[in-house]
Amino acid sequence: MDPVERAEYEQAADDQWEKWLTSDSVEVLTPMESAKLEEELKSQGKLDYMMSTRWVLTDKNDPLRTEANGLPCKANARLVVNSGDPRRSDEKANVRVDAP
Repeated sequence: MDPVERAEYEQAADDQWEKWLTSDSVEVLTPMESAKLEEELKSQGKLDYMMSTRWVLTDKNDPLRTEANGLPCKANARLVVNSGDPRRSDEKANVRVDAP
């Protein structure tokens, strides 16, 4: 990925993160708060309640781009949360799964 394209995807990721913040979909914790929460979950045997995330980067123009139609990159970034084991307990099944 060239530096210009990388900057476009970083901006798309920033825009996506802003949506998460403005829709109250996430609570940002300090490193100290995160460590405390992790210890609490560990002591309760609930470390599997912690969910990982990953960025999915796509070029929205890719399916439209042809040799005759050389469209520029239209960067899109989506933050995806892995909710863990699909066999999770009923308590964990109540996690919202819609996108902000």
